[in-house]
Amino acid sequence: MGETARIDHRSHAARGLPELPTVHEGVTARTMESKGYTADRCELNRQIKADNAFLRELRRQMERIAKAVLDTIPTIARALEALRQKLLMLQYQILHYRSAAWQTADDLRDIKPDLARFDTLTAEIKAKTAKQRSLTNEKKQTPAWSLLKKRDLTQRINALAEELEDLRTEKNRILASFDLTDDKDMAEIRKWTKQQEAAIQTLNAQESRCQTELNTALEEYKNLCTHAANFDPQALWPERLQQREVLANEARTTLKTNFGKNYSEKRLNFAEQRLREMLPEEERRLWQCSRKKQHYKRENRTVWKGINAR
Repeated sequence: MGETARIDHRSHAARGLPELPTVHEGVTARTMESKGYTADRCELNRQIKADNAFLRELRRQMERIAKAVLDTIPTIARALEALRQKLLMLQYQILHYRSAAWQTADDLRDIKPDLARFDTLTAEIKAKTAKQRSLTNEKKQTPAWSLLKKRDLTQRINALAEELEDLRTEKNRILASFDLTDDKDMAEIRKWTKQQEAAIQTLNAQESRCQTELNTALEEYKNLCTHAANFDPQALWPERLQQREVLANEARTTLKTNFGKNYSEKRLNFAEQRLREMLPEEERRLWQCSRKKQHYKRENRTVWKGINAR
């Protein structure tokens, strides 16, 4: 008694919530999971939950950065590199969802033509069977002295029988390609197809959401870069390089945790490349700083070797 909570049937978007809702898993998927298998829909929900948590934390960090007093080189360097790593992780997520949607679409492209052909064959078999039955009844009702008509009906019935045999053979071939033996089992294929189509929509929504977050974070990053222009670049860039080396490992660890077996080092490298293309001036200056750092290391090793040789 006294409860005021109400169930809201509106979508997250209609309610103004930025998070993406999970998809309906269903009994089959949960049963698979309980037996130790991985169900695609449950896996997608786990990823959605991980992403929602990541984006919540991203927004909190952006709020903290916006409120922080960035008046020293270490603080501004840390803020810039922390936000850059979030950009990198968002870019990784975008690439992941795009790849997953493409892969799912490829799977559907392999299956949908056979499924459409199966439905066409089923309709043709039904129509020709009905026609064959009608001709057979007409033949039975034809008087015995109508030999020409009976012969014509017999030929047409036989021709339909051959066509039906060819159609059933092709239909059975499609069933066999799905490792099925009965028409009723095709209902599962149709159900799976609809689920995959829904999954593609969810993956596209995830990509779109991450892209929106990326654009917002990118604007914040550019604002920070404008603020950082007030600091000595000769001191700022080496500090940023040092911070980046630390934060890069944190980003990699977070991505491995969020994506588990779906994590890809190759995709992370590609995300890094895309980010460098988005921030050409920033990355060029950091690259120059990195080159100088490597040069100094080589010089120090050369000097040290010379001292030891004396």
